[in-house]
Amino acid sequence: MSQDLVLNLVPIEVGAKTIHVTPAAERSAETVSSSLLFNDERDENFLWSYSPSADSRAVEITSDRIPVAKRLIGRSIRDFLFDAGLTVAAEDFIGRVIAFEFSHDSTRNAAAVYKRYFVRAVAPRDQHACKGHSWHLNISYGGEVEITKAALNSSQELGRAAVKAVANRVMKRVEHLAPAEFSSDGTHAVVSAPVRSVLGFSLNYSRVSNKYSRQYDESLLFYRKYLQGKVIHQFITVFESGFQAVSDSQIRTATKDSNLLLFGENHTHYSPYNGLKEYGPYQAMSEPYKFFFVFHKDDAAHANKLYGCLNRGLRGFPGLQRFVGLNLNLDREKTITFTDEDPTAQVSAALERLQFEAGTRYLAIYISRVKKDDPDDVKRGIYYRLKKLFLEKNIRSQVVIKDNIDLDNFNYFLPNIAIAILAKLGGVPWRLSRPIKQDVIVGLGAFREAPDSVFLGTTVAFKNDGTFIKFDSDSVTSVNDLSNFFRSILASIVQELPEIKRLIIHFYKQMNYLEEQAVLRALESFNLRVPYIVATINEEEALVPFDSVYSGRMPTSGTCVVLRRGDYLLCNNTRYADLTGSKINDFPFPVRIRISRTSLRDLADDDIQQIIDQVYQFSRMYWVSVKQKGKPVTVLYSERVAAASAAFEGRRIPRSDTAAKSLWFL
Repeated sequence: MSQDLVLNLVPIEVGAKTIHVTPAAERSAETVSSSLLFNDERDENFLWSYSPSADSRAVEITSDRIPVAKRLIGRSIRDFLFDAGLTVAAEDFIGRVIAFEFSHDSTRNAAAVYKRYFVRAVAPRDQHACKGHSWHLNISYGGEVEITKAALNSSQELGRAAVKAVANRVMKRVEHLAPAEFSSDGTHAVVSAPVRSVLGFSLNYSRVSNKYSRQYDESLLFYRKYLQGKVIHQFITVFESGFQAVSDSQIRTATKDSNLLLFGENHTHYSPYNGLKEYGPYQAMSEPYKFFFVFHKDDAAHANKLYGCLNRGLRGFPGLQRFVGLNLNLDREKTITFTDEDPTAQVSAALERLQFEAGTRYLAIYISRVKKDDPDDVKRGIYYRLKKLFLEKNIRSQVVIKDNIDLDNFNYFLPNIAIAILAKLGGVPWRLSRPIKQDVIVGLGAFREAPDSVFLGTTVAFKNDGTFIKFDSDSVTSVNDLSNFFRSILASIVQELPEIKRLIIHFYKQMNYLEEQAVLRALESFNLRVPYIVATINEEEALVPFDSVYSGRMPTSGTCVVLRRGDYLLCNNTRYADLTGSKINDFPFPVRIRISRTSLRDLADDDIQQIIDQVYQFSRMYWVSVKQKGKPVTVLYSERVAAASAAFEGRRIPRSDTAAKSLWFL
């Protein structure tokens, strides 16, 4: 399939610029450090301006002084867009520009809707693949933002609820407003969840069917309208050439058939849904299992309807048995009903009274009146208290939201429920169709509750076929914590797979030197002398490749753009070059893969290709939905484990076989 790829980068020419600096008492977004200005080791800060003052000092900034040049370019573009009539965000420490253009009045007429755009300077060293190794601007669309028409000072409740506000066309955090700005009738609140609650606004969300083409169209329009061909502050020239073309030398592709999946009797298919419907699961249940229902006594009709859907099917969903090979073995005597709004105590008492057969895996189908992401902290806590309670009793659980059962499209929920149930019980819906190797892939993902509180969740896969052997989570606030946590993971790996040939770590951020040393100490404690590779994997919404000749703009699945060695954009979607038996059902942005640490001084091309292929493959092991995700499950699952652990009372996963060895978090 022919493609013509571009990146949302436009080249700029950056000349020298003289600024004037004066000493500042404290560091802020409007100061720059003496180390950047004068290449010294003093811990001093300076305010900077384009205009001289009585006590200022002139400093010439050239484009090769990259950190301070980025700040200077960012401020200049921010000021330029402000002068063009746009609302802008307050300056930040990295020089990124956030600009807002009025779009339309909200349908509720109590707010105005603005389009948000990001502009970021990209230095030559950060974008080696660009022609001429020149500076570029990364221009991206960031969705819509609502701003109240009512002034921030119109009520005390609004003033307390607002997190950000716009004063004199500058958006800033409320705590950074000057007293006069806070009390001004011209200062307005940015609509957030607390603001919606105060004003009685409903969630104003409309799903965009193709965010990829929206990103392309909006970013290109913004560039053409405000920046194309402009000379900014006499030292930045924005080229008129448009988005940066991607050369053939920058393009890799995932290995052919990397997205192929194995189903029943080793049949293969690209689509999880179609593969299951045609061939059944790769590995059905062999262990004995039983189900029981848990629901509010007033929700008996919903329980009966759900039972019928799982047993007999519903509009295209053929039922548990025909779809994933599970008989709905219902242990009716263990049905639990409750009457309290918080059923934790009643369910706990009922579980204490029940006798469970040894050697049988039990799964509770819990019909919940609250979602796990409910904005109400008290209600959300119910979900996690029950999940933890079941785990402590070695019971798997599947939560089905009561309101979803009443939806006309509930049949679309049922395949996802079915594959999650099978996987939680220990079956395998599908696996990767790959030669088995002795690689171990460890996913370390994070849930950040506060700046100093990071929970790490881990999923460990081995033999590169998608089989998982260990799940754990803990609070990690120091490098020593990380070393101990990783050591506990390795203990399980060594026991399960002693003949490790290579260790690959998917880390939630770019690993620094101290973190790498912590991992090395853990490896040495088990005398593991194996090559290791650390890859940081994140969704990338700002720097995006587009296929300019395809109406949907999204490149074909498996397309990988090389930004520079060790830094890649992988398009992971369902736009295949060949027919797959299913339509394109989602338009995810690419994932960015940064190979940040390695025990190999120079990775061979084959090693890099294997890393890209593995990321591509492990995105297809997502047993929460028949739709694939952009990020691999090594990252997605570890994030889920970490978030659940942080929400559990005691902030730890229960110590039970079910918690440690089953996919309870699906």
